[in-house]
Amino acid sequence: METIIDIVFAAALGISVLYTLLASLNILFELKSAGARPPGATVSLHPVSILKPIKGVDNQLDANLETFFQLDYPEYEILFGINEPDDPAIPIIQRLQKEYPGTATKLIVDTRRTGLNPKINNLANIYPHARHDFLLISDSNVRVKKNYLKDLISHFSDPKMGLVTSTIRGIGARNLGSRLENLHLNAHIAPAVFFARQFFSIPIAIGKSFLFKRETLEEIGGFWRFRNVLAEDHRMGEEIGKLGLKIRTTPEWIDNVNQTWSLRQFLNRHIRWAKMRKSVSELNYLVEVFSNPVAIGAVYAVVRHSPDGLVTFGAIIIFKTAIDFAINRLMKSDLKWYHHFLAPVKDILIGIVWYTPYLNRKINWRGNQFIIQKNTDILPSTKGA
Repeated sequence: METIIDIVFAAALGISVLYTLLASLNILFELKSAGARPPGATVSLHPVSILKPIKGVDNQLDANLETFFQLDYPEYEILFGINEPDDPAIPIIQRLQKEYPGTATKLIVDTRRTGLNPKINNLANIYPHARHDFLLISDSNVRVKKNYLKDLISHFSDPKMGLVTSTIRGIGARNLGSRLENLHLNAHIAPAVFFARQFFSIPIAIGKSFLFKRETLEEIGGFWRFRNVLAEDHRMGEEIGKLGLKIRTTPEWIDNVNQTWSLRQFLNRHIRWAKMRKSVSELNYLVEVFSNPVAIGAVYAVVRHSPDGLVTFGAIIIFKTAIDFAINRLMKSDLKWYHHFLAPVKDILIGIVWYTPYLNRKINWRGNQFIIQKNTDILPSTKGA
């Protein structure tokens, strides 16, 4: 029996370690290509409408938003969308509008709801005010460099480009939950996005930074079509791909500012994401097991219940922690070196979270309870569902 267990876990760990190495090398090459454009490529700096759906005050919201007023780009507008007239973010936006009168902006306060997805409700209210043919969806907790728009728009020199998203880097962590979140964003999510595209031709659309054309949005049915979808970014990317257009993640990262994310918020977010991914593809979700060698090593140590199992688990922890440290250094993360000792804790928690979609289909999102269905369609949660 022990021999069978050893063989099974040796195979699983081998696959998982190979994935970790390939994903790490792949993101190394991708990030080193940041800013590179094909020789002779012509970049037209088309006017852009930035759609900013906002709810409440994120960590350092004023500093995050200010980076969008300071973009080095010839013509763009920022459209701030608020669903509630008493939202505490409104005074922050109004102050920035006064400080930067030369930047074209508009604050839209609109309580109308077209569906269950609050972000889509907000975007649907903002959209009629957009003047330009290129649309950028940008979350309120991201901070960008001055060349942000130039980098995104440069990819549309390819006439078959349909959607460009950004690599996400977590910064600013001050407590346990936010450190776990930023470790996961930098050392797991970022490599996984590039690996999925490079090795399996699965493009990942990330809603935090999402540039596309107005005509593309209209072709896929507009925001209204995604009103009752949880993973609206995934579904929009999926529909854009069906048009025969390309989806690209630029290696130029933007910052997801995460200072005071609690452990409960960390777990709730990843439980929700796990249920989303399982609802999109059962097979892909099962394969995800191999992206977490620490979790596999932990199960092996428990099942084997011997010094050999503990030694193997320890070796995997050292290997994965070193990889995470290297990726964070590559991405110029502000995490301290000793924060990486939390990486195994984070991987074990993520490993436990992986099982939650098999327990129920309920999710908690922005204070709302939903039941998630196939391909992240959602229904209001009812007692006993």
